[in-house]
Amino acid sequence: MESAMTEPLTLRNVSGPLSKLLENLSGTDGSQWATALERFLILGTQESTLARRPRPWQTVMLGAFNNGAEYIHELTNERLSMNEKAREMLDSLSCENVEKEVTLVRMSVGDLALPDGVTYEQIFERAQALGLSACSQEVGPALRLQFRGQPRGEKLLIATQPFTDTSVSARLFELECEKGVRWLRGVGGGKGGMWGKGALFVFTDPTQ
Repeated sequence: MESAMTEPLTLRNVSGPLSKLLENLSGTDGSQWATALERFLILGTQESTLARRPRPWQTVMLGAFNNGAEYIHELTNERLSMNEKAREMLDSLSCENVEKEVTLVRMSVGDLALPDGVTYEQIFERAQALGLSACSQEVGPALRLQFRGQPRGEKLLIATQPFTDTSVSARLFELECEKGVRWLRGVGGGKGGMWGKGALFVFTDPTQ
């Protein structure tokens, strides 16, 4: 059986939709149309990237400590720095009951084929579409203790389940190496926050 040949599009085929698009771009909602068009073009040019599963980055062992207080003690012994928000998050931390190794994946917003100015909810939705899952809160302090070779200036955000509120208590753990000092920080992760293409997030790979 001969396969049907697809005829190439001509200017006549696209003149109507193109005129409508230009009309929308120049209208009162032009900025929203421009943002939507940019996202569509990025998705189209990076479709092959999205088709590939992200590669595992490294593993982390959870369950070595019973609670956040023990993590604070060990982080202090290791001379690792914490901000006040991180300490508050550790005060209510839930830990694994038994030791458990988890495989992590590190991806930037750009790696996820998303443009500048996306919400955390959009980032998490795209990661789920690639088969990735949220990290537990324990990944933050556990990875800070175990990840000794973090490059200077790098910031890693531990991707947990999206928050359902807009309060300042909706926070993510952030790992940074600043001037040779390894930090564990608590940063805002609630609704309304916008992230650039260079922001790096850590997810778990449930298939590993």
